[in-house]
Amino acid sequence: KSSKLMVKNLAFEASRKEVRQLFSSYGELKSVSLPQKFDGTSRGFAFVEFKSKSEAAAAMSALRATHFYARRLVIEYAEEEADVSAENEAAMVQRMKKAQQKLRPSKRRRTNTTAEDEGTMDGGDEADYEMYR
Repeated sequence: KSSKLMVKNLAFEASRKEVRQLFSSYGELKSVSLPQKFDGTSRGFAFVEFKSKSEAAAAMSALRATHFYARRLVIEYAEEEADVSAENEAAMVQRMKKAQQKLRPSKRRRTNTTAEDEGTMDGGDEADYEMYR
């Protein structure tokens, strides 16, 4: 157990100040963060860090069934920073591998055929045929 909680199912319109108000009555807060997407909108979860583990435990047990903006909060202990960064790094490596695979040309050659190409060859087409070998 840690002094940091992860608050899931958080309404997108919830502000950092509101989350701080909700949790501050259970102890002294070190930090409150609401991660955002690249476009600046909320990702729907928050991290709330208390000064002590006992304060975090009190908040977790008291707010376990709380509804905030008509959404039931899902509160869990946050993973330690080292575990989270290793997990993020592994996920990033996987995404990069997938992106590289998409950028690589496929090994299969594609050929464009037209009705003219599918005809029979006569002597005059020998030069054209050499071009395709």
